Formats: sequence, C-alpha cells, structure tokens
Amino acid sequence: MSVRRTGWLLVAGAALLALAAAFAIAGASEVRRSGWWALGLLLLTLAASPLRQLLAALGRRAAAVHVHRARRGIGLTAAAAGGYHLFESLEHHFGAAAPDDVLAAVLGIPWLRHGALALSLLALLALTSLAPIARRLSAWSALHRLVYAAAIAAGLHALFAPHAGLPALVALALALLLLAARLVPTRRAEAGSETPSLSDGT
Repeated sequence: MSVRRTGWLLVAGAALLALAAAFAIAGASEVRRSGWWALGLLLLTLAASPLRQLLAALGRRAAAVHVHRARRGIGLTAAAAGGYHLFESLEHHFGAAAPDDVLAAVLGIPWLRHGALALSLLALLALTSLAPIARRLSAWSALHRLVYAAAIAAGLHALFAPHAGLPALVALALALLLLAARLVPTRRAEAGSETPSLSDGT
C-alpha cells in the first residue's frame, strides 16, 4: 500500500474519532440524533473498504476478512437507521400534513432534497444487497459504489439542515476524504495476491 494511501487512512481515522466525539457532546434532538446515527453508520460502511485493505497490506488477512464480512451488515443497519430517521422526521416536522405538502417541501428545500436523495440511494443499495437479487446483478460492485454518492448527499443534508455545525462539516469532509482514499491507486506487493474475499468491490 502506498504511503499516500496510508496517510489518507490516518487522516480519515482521526476525522472519524473527532466526529464521534462531536456526536457525543452534541445536545441533539431525537430527530437529529437518529440522523447522526444513520450518517455515522454510513461513514463506518465507507471506512470498511480502506480499513480492510490496510489490514490485508499489514498481513492481518483474517481481520481483513472479518471487516469485509461485517461491512454489509453495517451498511444495511445504516439504511435501516436512515429509514427510521425519515419516519421520525415526518412525524416531527410534518405531522398530519398532506402528502402533496410534504413532497412540495422536499422538492423546494435543498437540505430535504439531499436527504431524500441519500435515502433513495440507500434503499436501492439495501434492496440489491439481498442475496437473491445480488446474485443476478452482474454489475453489483459498480452499482454499490453509489454508497459514496449517498454519503455525500447525507453529508450535504446534515450541513445545510437547521442547526448544522462543525459535526456536519466534519461528516461531509470525511465522506469526501474516504471517496478520495477509494480513488487513490494502491500498490500491491504481488499482483493478484488477494483472495476473492478481499476483492476491491465496494
């Protein structure tokens, strides 16, 4: 693994710790807290791939396999948390509002549009993570790179929402940093040395 890639990982890890600390001290409402849980789990899903590659490069292949296997569960949990955040937000902000009013608000307010995009992508990824569907998708890995778009949309949702602050900015920066880490090429000690369970799929 390149020194540059390792540097990205160290910065991403430090940012993740800072984000976790910000979540812990933030006096967020129940609605905002559910959103932070969803976003935090989504960022953790993104961090799984570079962490897996780092562990493999360090010779910790068993640990890398465990991270690889846990990533799907974390991603599905993030999608479920996003769905819970949606229902909680609808109850808190819109109550008994008509569906047309809710749709108008989502289309007219940027941070709501970002949230809707993130949730739509997460729903798609969760659906295509089901084994019967995943086996039929030849482009599964390419499709699931949309998780980065979902994370960036979720970060923008948090950043432009009312009462946003430093945690939202850190979350968006971390999503972009993890995307950059994904795009930085790695140097392998031996070509084709990885097992199929450690493939580069996202």
